[in-house]
Amino acid sequence: MSQQNPNNQENINNQQNPNNQQNPNNQQNPNNQQNPNNQQEEAVNPFAEAQEGSEVEFGRYPQTALDGSNPVKWQIQPIKWRVLARDEENKQLLAISVDGLDAHCFDDNSDGSLTNVWGKSLIRTWLNGDGFYNRVLDDGTLVFTEDEKSFIKPVTLDNMSESDNVFLLSGDIEGNGEANEYFEGNEARRCKTTEYAVANGANTYNGYCIWCLRSNNPFNVNDVWCVSRGGTFGSCNVDAYELAVRPAIWIKL
Repeated sequence: MSQQNPNNQENINNQQNPNNQQNPNNQQNPNNQQNPNNQQEEAVNPFAEAQEGSEVEFGRYPQTALDGSNPVKWQIQPIKWRVLARDEENKQLLAISVDGLDAHCFDDNSDGSLTNVWGKSLIRTWLNGDGFYNRVLDDGTLVFTEDEKSFIKPVTLDNMSESDNVFLLSGDIEGNGEANEYFEGNEARRCKTTEYAVANGANTYNGYCIWCLRSNNPFNVNDVWCVSRGGTFGSCNVDAYELAVRPAIWIKL
């Protein structure tokens, strides 16, 4: 028969298969959209919940000698800070290192003269510069990361025009200053040192050190006040390298 073979008609099986239509499963997966979890996480302030008397690890510094190392290599460990005051109204917190971390003179005569004034002192420059705050450690890291630095609150001390990130406490034998205000007696002021501080010259007896304050002795232009190994106040020569350093910082809350 010459009639058109129905088999030659377009086979409905050759029509576009609905299964070949775009699969909705191939549409962009909402899970492939930018994950908010991939956004940079906000740094956590380790002092956020700390109360007066608490100890918090923050920053890193050489502290303990590695066994068998010759010449001596130092283990870089977290710095322990003791909270001295928490100020909720101004959203800030005062902390001091638990141990004497290093040894350094208050000033020297490298410029031909000595000073017992904090604003002009060598220890101030050292603490706020490459000696401590911006120091690059032997492993290539910094004492404070950039996130940690963002929590440190600069403070203006002693009617100065410039602020400090790191400082020494004030205090004297007359009962003035932070070393009197924030410590309950001599025993609370007593301080031990790290092995690193002793190696750098810190004067210790039974583990306790003499630590330096920033307050000048008005009776002797070459002296500043310091805290003795027994926790009492004394007067120390500004160029004595045996003074232990206990850095203090204000932290933003």
